[in-house]
Amino acid sequence: GAKEVDKWIKDIRDLHRSKPNPSVQYSRAMPDIDHLMQEWPGLFEESVGEYAMPTAELDVDIATQVDIMCSLLDIPVYKSRIQSLHVLFTLFSAVRSNQMMRDYNDGDNIEYYQSADVLQL
Repeated sequence: GAKEVDKWIKDIRDLHRSKPNPSVQYSRAMPDIDHLMQEWPGLFEESVGEYAMPTAELDVDIATQVDIMCSLLDIPVYKSRIQSLHVLFTLFSAVRSNQMMRDYNDGDNIEYYQSADVLQL
């Protein structure tokens, strides 16, 4: 009955808590996410503010778009872009989480962050 369901739910929660965080072994050296989250030099920051980052409107194929975005963010790109994309999406997630925590701690309204995640390439 209900006790078995409650026990099963508790067991599943315990199992999920005991699982180690997922990790990825890259075949080549990739930068640490904390390193990638460091502030950009002032001149580069000003340039990004003035010219903006490339968007999907840029008339290039997806592979070139990935190369450009990863290069701008200091993420190495090798023959296969899968690992570079993994780092890019991990960085996106970390920056987004960091911003949400900063806004939450500042007491700002965080309804904006409840919408769907979008990383436009």
